[in-house]
Amino acid sequence: MDSSVLADYLRGREYAGEYVRNRESTTFHTSSIIMWELFYGALDRDAPSRTIETVAESLSWVEVVPLTFEDAAEAATVRDELYSNGTPIPVPDVLLAGAVRQAGGTVVTRDTDFERVPDLSVDLLAPER
Repeated sequence: MDSSVLADYLRGREYAGEYVRNRESTTFHTSSIIMWELFYGALDRDAPSRTIETVAESLSWVEVVPLTFEDAAEAATVRDELYSNGTPIPVPDVLLAGAVRQAGGTVVTRDTDFERVPDLSVDLLAPER
């Protein structure tokens, strides 16, 4: 799962919670890179109730997967493909895309950037407005 959906889950956005509840038997994964984004976001906000600890506790149902050597190599390939096409995306997204593509998984996101990545399965969620 991408930080866009996980951050919305933490904010209590209904679409994110509903997505998870409707897939009760699914094991959700995210990258340690995405957890860094969420932890940094917790420290960077004016919400004293949101801390690294509360983020970790609230997302205890997510399996955090470290970035491997193979993931990093695939992410480098993704970055090269995107730059060659003139369609770069942010580095954390490149790292997640590489890890997910390497694993043969699907990125769950509300970020259309992932649709630029060749041969990447993307579940693009459209949150309520």
